[in-house]
Amino acid sequence: MKLTDFGVWNGGVKRTEVDDDLNDVQNEFDLGTQGCQIQQGNPTQLKTIASWRATPYLQYLINTPKPANHDREVCSIMPALTQYKENKGRLPLWDQEFLGDEGKRLGVVRWDRALPATACGPPASAATGRRSE
Repeated sequence: MKLTDFGVWNGGVKRTEVDDDLNDVQNEFDLGTQGCQIQQGNPTQLKTIASWRATPYLQYLINTPKPANHDREVCSIMPALTQYKENKGRLPLWDQEFLGDEGKRLGVVRWDRALPATACGPPASAATGRRSE
């Protein structure tokens, strides 16, 4: 996993002239999982943006035990920023599923696409760090 492209975004436009002003800002990254577990790698890291830029790669070994009653398991990997400066929360860095009124999966929320008015579920996220695989 690699965190890159930190910046200040205003109206969908990156303000590159203030990128260097972010160097001392603290960002905390957290890797959550569901249906699997992190075997190696630190799931939570708090670093300055300058440190993220210098060492953007995070390596993990994730495994899923084989279920006893069937032959496969679904493993969800859910990276998020959990702190920006002094502000804490959970800003997802993955494409989130959204559900229709009856709970049926309609798709995923992608960057720069509006959530349909008939859907319920998490809103599209705009993050200060982008995830790339």
